[in-house]
Amino acid sequence: NGRDFSLYPLPSVLRFASLIRLSLACEDDSAFTHAYRMMESPRLEQLNLAHSGLSRCPTLPPPQRLFREPRLARLRQLELTDLNLDPENIVLLLSYLQSLQTLSLDA
Repeated sequence: NGRDFSLYPLPSVLRFASLIRLSLACEDDSAFTHAYRMMESPRLEQLNLAHSGLSRCPTLPPPQRLFREPRLARLRQLELTDLNLDPENIVLLLSYLQSLQTLSLDA
């Protein structure tokens, strides 16, 4: 209908109450942080994070910078593609994902 939606302010957090699966591809680690922290998805069960750029693979940000609270209580499947992991953050990452059943790492 020709509306210019750029005139409407966006909320600081977008709530996707029914979202179960999400694939997010970004070019660098700061893009992951900004994109995912703007979303709240309490029913999320599957999350795929991938590097989409031509530059070297970024390091996945620490979970406290990446995820919002509450922790992803329902997430059962996490897939990380073309991302570097900081060994110090792996245990912390898993503590955010207490229902995790499947972890896929693809470099």
